[in-house]
Amino acid sequence: MKKINNFFTRVKNHKPIDDADGAKNKFVSSYATGFVQQICLGIDENIPKQNFIHEPEMTIWVKPIKTYWRLFIDLLGNTHVGDIKSIQGSVKKQVIKTDTKNKKRKTTTKIIDGYSYVKRAVPKRPFFSDLMQISLYAHATEKKPFLIYANHYEYAVFTEENCEQLKPENRKKYLNHLITLQKTWELKLEKANDINELALLCKPDFSDIEKGDWFWKSIPDEYIKRLKDVYNVH
Repeated sequence: MKKINNFFTRVKNHKPIDDADGAKNKFVSSYATGFVQQICLGIDENIPKQNFIHEPEMTIWVKPIKTYWRLFIDLLGNTHVGDIKSIQGSVKKQVIKTDTKNKKRKTTTKIIDGYSYVKRAVPKRPFFSDLMQISLYAHATEKKPFLIYANHYEYAVFTEENCEQLKPENRKKYLNHLITLQKTWELKLEKANDINELALLCKPDFSDIEKGDWFWKSIPDEYIKRLKDVYNVH
């Protein structure tokens, strides 16, 4: 499966932003086979057997949006359309205690580069943003949707048979949420005369930058400076 190969490639080529990120990448790499097994198991045990195409590209126009959506669908089958979500844990600095009597380090936890891995369970219900996404996919393809969440030891599959939010009458609600979200961006683009006006309609939360949020750690300093220049917040 192309997506699985891409997953291994991204893990292998990842450039860590700090020691914790490097350790997490090594953990994810060591658990990669488990991720793949759970994804395949979830599909085999819950979705009717069929041939799937991986990441076909589609475009769709949905009124009243004045432009199209460009879609790259994870799995498109004869009767079903699906999206795969990997659930990865986090890492924490591990302090290894020493047994002063026996002079031996005591730990039963797997350690990589001084960090341990904190597992994250699969969700008990789909995330809101994923419901918007898969509702659009179902609308575009006219096929039954499914969402699969997997970590390296368990999976959760949501379909219209076991998930109220994915029933046809409820998918329309999530598609409307997505249309509204897109409409707000469309109006911003229409109202703004230049990039500076557009920026003022989309002011980010700079507290995340000040806190050193994980996302902003990967953004080069020169880009953050340019961002602050736009908003004059130096």
